[in-house]
Amino acid sequence: MINKNKKPIALYVHIPFCERKCLYCSFVSFVDLAKEKDYFLALKNQINAVSPEILKTKTIGSIYFGGGTPSFVHEQHVCEILELIKNKFELTTNCEISIECNPNSSYEEKLKAYLNAGFNRISFGVQSFCDNELKAIGRLHNSFQAEQAIMLAHKVGFKNISCDLLVGIPFQTKETFLTSINKATSLPINHISAYSLILEEETPLFNLVKDKKVSIADEEKSVELIKMLEKKLEILEFKKYEISNFAKSGYECKQNISYWKCEEYLGFGVAAHGYVNGERIENTRNLNEFISGNYVKNKHFVSIEEKIEERIMLGLRMVKGFDLKTFKEDFAFDFLETKKTEIELLKNKRLIKIKNNHLSLTKKGFFVCNLIILRLI
Repeated sequence: MINKNKKPIALYVHIPFCERKCLYCSFVSFVDLAKEKDYFLALKNQINAVSPEILKTKTIGSIYFGGGTPSFVHEQHVCEILELIKNKFELTTNCEISIECNPNSSYEEKLKAYLNAGFNRISFGVQSFCDNELKAIGRLHNSFQAEQAIMLAHKVGFKNISCDLLVGIPFQTKETFLTSINKATSLPINHISAYSLILEEETPLFNLVKDKKVSIADEEKSVELIKMLEKKLEILEFKKYEISNFAKSGYECKQNISYWKCEEYLGFGVAAHGYVNGERIENTRNLNEFISGNYVKNKHFVSIEEKIEERIMLGLRMVKGFDLKTFKEDFAFDFLETKKTEIELLKNKRLIKIKNNHLSLTKKGFFVCNLIILRLI
């Protein structure tokens, strides 16, 4: 029986292995599987070392296995970690359990194993359904494999399927992006994440663009593509609920919503982060350190000022915005009065709105989200 006095929190597990790093990727990942078994043993040890106080007071409302490429490693390792979590923690009855997969490593037996282990949501890193675009960013799959992987997940029994698309990648045009949108929405998926490509320094793609060997969309073109995406998805009943995320009714990602609402979460694995009982925990990014048992690199208690900034910054990512009443109760801070001048200015420019005691961005405001946040924090 679920203890109603326990607070639901999220849980993240980082699987840092990839068959090959994509040209734009700056995430912590490793292509050598020599230390795979050692890593999963260390991961189990970190989970088993969780504080008894947390076990007594928290329940798990969502679980997310990200990477790296979780589907690249043997499914037994992943399923054993999930089984340990289920035995160690109390899960809510409607706990959302997600796993990220790449199309080229999503085989039928593997997908069946995930489903049987308890995963009930699967997210495919498709990025594009145009082969030349996939090649340009270093993806290992092609458009046919992406389509087949999604259909296979549906066939084995996954009912909650998400697809990632990238906006602004090399060779992408309005026509090719429309092709990707049309293909994605023709498949049995109910969630789409559409992220604008961000050039990270020290990635191969950054150097290619810097050397003018390839080009990516400028801000104006990216905005045009995103507007086209939003218009198309709205017609197909994919409702925008966050700056880059769209879902059919009831399929919004619980894990991400918990982050945007500044709720608590546990983070296991190399480079993972956690936030529990007011304390931010950052795990080491060094694989050898993690395997040796030195899991945590840094931890600190989050100040009131940091909490206020995060509530504003992350809350405004959501279409619903953030609750002004809760904000005032949590921080004894009258946001409307303190930021009265800035709020009136932004309202007059039709960049923000206040409705049902929530402050949120307008459609126009989402395209200058960062500038608005800077004015309000």
